[in-house]
Amino acid sequence: GQRTSLEPRTVFFEGPTGFGGALRVWSATSIVINGRVLADGGEGGDANIGTGRNAGCDPQPGAAGGGGSGGVIFLRAPSLTVGPRGRVSAAGGAGGFGSLHASGGAGGPGGLGRLRLSANPAMCQLQGQFVPSLVAGCAPTAGAGSPGRAYVAAFPD
Repeated sequence: GQRTSLEPRTVFFEGPTGFGGALRVWSATSIVINGRVLADGGEGGDANIGTGRNAGCDPQPGAAGGGGSGGVIFLRAPSLTVGPRGRVSAAGGAGGFGSLHASGGAGGPGGLGRLRLSANPAMCQLQGQFVPSLVAGCAPTAGAGSPGRAYVAAFPD
């Protein structure tokens, strides 16, 4: 039979310009994750502006970059297991550090990405870390879901 297994290692997907990218894993039988599946946004660039004495202006115009938005992860299989050491994440990236010599300050964090799971609740075990967080484990999410939370559907939806 067909089985998708991600053992202790990191699978990371990054899109253009710091966006977390997108990952879709479908299996006709099962998905097992004991490592990390990440579609996290990239970190914003630091201001990296030194002293403005030489240029005759202090602070100098400029600011650090904002963090990239989290991506999208979609996992779909009748049987879905994320072990206790597993991590499935679509977090936004951290903003860059500001500089005392820059007028614009630090960059803001990137927005939270999306996580969608589709599994048979009777064949689902979610023990690891999830970003965004789960509402109620393997139980299907009611209605359109909750802002900032993972969406869980009953397989095959």
